[in-house]
Amino acid sequence: MRAIKFKTFFAITGVFLFLTIFSGPAFAFSINQTDNPDEISSAALPSAEELNKVAIDGTHYFDDFQKHAAKAYKKRTLDSGELKSRSRININGKFRYDVKGDVVNFTTRNIAANQYEQTAADCVRAGKNCYIYKARGVDVGEAYLDRLVKEFDDNIYPNNTANFGFEWKPGIDNDNHITLLLMDIKDGMEHTNAYVAGYFFAGDEYPRSQVPHSNEREMIYLDVVQGSFNDEANFKRFCRTISHEFQHAIHWHHDASEITWLNEMMSEYSAFVNNYGHPGQINAFFKLPDTSLIAWRNDRGVPNYGAIYMFGYYLIRTVVAIYVKNDPAALPKFTQALVASPEHGVASIMSTLKSFGINKNFKDIYLDWLTANAINSQSVSRRFGYDASLSNYLPIKRNVHGSLPVVNAGGSFDIYGGLYLVFSVDPEYLKAANNGGAVAVGGIAPGGYALKIAVQRTDELGGNQLIGRLLKIKIDGTYSGDDFIIGPDNNYTFTVPAFPLEYKTLIFTFGMIGSEQLAVSRPTYKYSYSFVPIASSARYMASAYKRLATDRTLGEPARAAAYETLSNDILASLSTQKGAAEFEEMIKTLPADEKNDLINMLDDVKKKPAFKKLQNESGKNSEAAGAIDFLMKNGR
Repeated sequence: MRAIKFKTFFAITGVFLFLTIFSGPAFAFSINQTDNPDEISSAALPSAEELNKVAIDGTHYFDDFQKHAAKAYKKRTLDSGELKSRSRININGKFRYDVKGDVVNFTTRNIAANQYEQTAADCVRAGKNCYIYKARGVDVGEAYLDRLVKEFDDNIYPNNTANFGFEWKPGIDNDNHITLLLMDIKDGMEHTNAYVAGYFFAGDEYPRSQVPHSNEREMIYLDVVQGSFNDEANFKRFCRTISHEFQHAIHWHHDASEITWLNEMMSEYSAFVNNYGHPGQINAFFKLPDTSLIAWRNDRGVPNYGAIYMFGYYLIRTVVAIYVKNDPAALPKFTQALVASPEHGVASIMSTLKSFGINKNFKDIYLDWLTANAINSQSVSRRFGYDASLSNYLPIKRNVHGSLPVVNAGGSFDIYGGLYLVFSVDPEYLKAANNGGAVAVGGIAPGGYALKIAVQRTDELGGNQLIGRLLKIKIDGTYSGDDFIIGPDNNYTFTVPAFPLEYKTLIFTFGMIGSEQLAVSRPTYKYSYSFVPIASSARYMASAYKRLATDRTLGEPARAAAYETLSNDILASLSTQKGAAEFEEMIKTLPADEKNDLINMLDDVKKKPAFKKLQNESGKNSEAAGAIDFLMKNGR
């Protein structure tokens, strides 16, 4: 058992450790007032126009090929004979760069038909860092082409290379230019609100002798039909796609075997560093906050992109920024190092953090990220929120309760997703947490509540662990909280004896962690939970009593009132045959240390005013006193 220690915040004083008996370990934390953020960014939120169409990256369609090619094929620049046969060396022996008016028959991918095709395209611009080719039959205005070449040369290229490193130079074709092919990507999505906006194909980086469909140049493919850029909002969205695909090209050069979710995370983040704002996919993620960070589901492609972007943004702009003291120059160094890391996925993140002197484990970062998604308040702690550009975002918590008790509720969530349970007697908070919908407050009992949660696997072999955090909002609006690890059976009981006496809102945040290899099998977990009065169970009452004995954060008279209510509940239960039998059955199954805890509790209860009061009530004293004596005798 270990405590997680932080500095104090507002009315929260000292470092405190809550222990629950008959449950898994709990780690309390307090919150650091000195973590107030210095804003690093002020990116705009996605506009309504940007949300009309959902852009999908097509690079992941080629993931298996890319990883196979990294092992099977040799990365090399074409030799002089090969370059000459491709008309890249002229009769004078000089290298020939592409010029406006050149025509090339590119091999492109028909994603809908799952086959390769030939696409004739004209070179319409030759910039400092790029060639722009336009496929025959697509319409792009001259003014937009001028803007596009300037945007790539002056913004995207310098920003991407500064943040992620350089692409392969001079590359397979001995030419430092990146080819941008503007075309109609045939994705079969014409009648939907989604489309494949672009892709990077690693096969172009290998000679045709190894990959027959290779175009033998550094290039990216961009849709200009569904993904047209005929106004300012769409132009920005189109440029975001370019930066996204270009990051894939850079990442391939440094680590062709990178895990999909981390590679995509860096590509999503590339749009931000190019000043294109936050992607519209985050809206889909906040509607489905249980979406996995690292396990991709076919039915959640858009929320997956939102999840990885939000985590990447949090990792870089919160976790790293705190440790480098908001030094803007340090953040590109971190992202460069992450792309260049020879490790993959979580291991890559952890080794890169360590190289920057940041010694945090991934579980803690993940739980802090879930907390940021739950409350998004850097005024509580820098760790628990995003900067001002994302201040309006909170997950739509689908488990919001104001009417209690809650019995046998449940659902499902993914590994490395987020599960949020909210219980509140604050009508304003309930309305906000329920996305503006009214939530009735009712059925509240005064003696505290217990949350019991159980999780079952539905599509995974094992090696998982449920972790959680409880944030408690006090009557005065300040926060305190507890961390807990649940396992190995993934069942947990957590008692809060001072709700709703001292705390008006409880936010339980859970996440499932496991091996990254198991996670990619897309495991989904079913969960069930109940939130019931402590007095409903002898086990809950015993756990709550010990919690009160060790909790030094509750002020008077709330502490005394909670003790009195709980003592009354225990004595009332012991005064009935059913309640006494439940306590007797419980004590038989307890280990020695927990039996001692129970005996001490019963001895303490006998000293309370409630017991003396009970002595004056005819018929009850003998039953309760007899039950207590029996339990204390048999528990020793």
